[in-house]
Amino acid sequence: MKLFSLILFIFIYSKANTQDSPHPVYKVIVETKQGNRFKGILVAVNDSSLFSFPGNWRELKRKKAYKPVQFSYSNILQMHLKRKGRIRRGMTTGGTAGGLLALKMNSGKKGNQNISYSTAIAVTGGTIAGGVMAAKFNDRIFINGNRNLFQHFAKNIGPYLK
Repeated sequence: MKLFSLILFIFIYSKANTQDSPHPVYKVIVETKQGNRFKGILVAVNDSSLFSFPGNWRELKRKKAYKPVQFSYSNILQMHLKRKGRIRRGMTTGGTAGGLLALKMNSGKKGNQNISYSTAIAVTGGTIAGGVMAAKFNDRIFINGNRNLFQHFAKNIGPYLK
């Protein structure tokens, strides 16, 4: 039973951490030097500019006729990136960690009712904690019109957008 539980946890964890689609995977909030904020979906990045879709995931999937917005590195003060599906992955990771913790804590016990309660509490607590932590996590990248900082960002984010 323990081996089956471990294999099940590993299977669920691996399925949750697979990427849904290779393109696009980030929501972006761009703050310009003029003080404007733009929310959208990161579509593409080249060495000197960022392209973002001004709608949401549903509008992008339905192929609404919005034109992508281009931001030059010289106009960008900072960006906030949020990965698509981060809450689901965080909840699955937290639930898996809680389940493995419960499996370790209950390995020598004999009472079925206590094992069920502690497992339910550990998995539920881990799921909630993982979801909350993932929801609060976002990357803030300061560019401030610096070409070198933007090119470093573009080099790191480029493989996720292809």
